Amino acid sequence: MLRKVLSRPVQTYIKIYPELGFKLQFDGYSKTINGISWIGTGSVIYHNNREIWNGSFFLKDDTQSNNYAEYMALIIGLEKAIDLDIKSLLVESHSSLIINQMKGLYDCKSLTLINLYNRTKQLEDEFDSMYFNYILKENNKRATYLSSIAVCDE
Repeated sequence: MLRKVLSRPVQTYIKIYPELGFKLQFDGYSKTINGISWIGTGSVIYHNNREIWNGSFFLKDDTQSNNYAEYMALIIGLEKAIDLDIKSLLVESHSSLIINQMKGLYDCKSLTLINLYNRTKQLEDEFDSMYFNYILKENNKRATYLSSIAVCDE
């Protein structure tokens, strides 16, 4: 005997993150010329998907890597978010290393990055809530552009 199944509409809601109005996307760029690293950072803050701030900065160093540039871009963006009195923030990047370190999925073992990692964790404490999300590079074009022009303009 077949059971009678009540049919009712099924509502499915998937929410990965709470609705946050503020989002930070960041990217770092590193290029070595004659043994010197030319580092660019790009950070963008959006409110409800509208860009409200961007930063593009150039750093010249003889030893630093692209991961260093990524952390610097994140730190610059977080400091600006604090200046703007943002309390809840979604942070996105296509740097899986940085995102996974910030989520606690990877340990930061690099002696050149540990101070930047610790600084980032200190800044994270200034927010009521912060979520980290890995995105594809194609979804991080604005920050990527800003990081590359910082180097190309020098």
